[in-house]
Amino acid sequence: FVGLIGAYLGMDTSRVNAMKLRVKGIKDNPMRVVFELYDDDNENWQIEKGDKNRPIFDDQFSYTLHVNWDGWKTVIIPLKKFRDTNAGVGDNKWNPYQTATSGGLIQMQILFVADTPLQNYEVGLDEIKFYKDNTKFLKFYP
Repeated sequence: FVGLIGAYLGMDTSRVNAMKLRVKGIKDNPMRVVFELYDDDNENWQIEKGDKNRPIFDDQFSYTLHVNWDGWKTVIIPLKKFRDTNAGVGDNKWNPYQTATSGGLIQMQILFVADTPLQNYEVGLDEIKFYKDNTKFLKFYP
């Protein structure tokens, strides 16, 4: 484990189906980037966490990106590739849609994990956005 960053989103995902970003990697220093998305299931516009910093009422969906290339690459991750990683908590359904009471997709965390113990770690992320991709994911990377 190298580190993590997170952000409050509070967004409705009913009109998006993918996450697109630019990722810079170094082939000789492979990394895993784990994206965690938190869905507000108990309709209070927040994510309450318990032991091991895991949600106690809401869904957590994750996707792991293996960064094993040199330079910048555009990565498109269909939201259907995210998997529920806290079964039995929340409603276990991908439904982060805003309603009068639900905050929808409340939070995103990005964890960086080194595949080998190295002195120097480097991965770059830029232009992270959620959008509607109509290409049937023909350009899905990696």
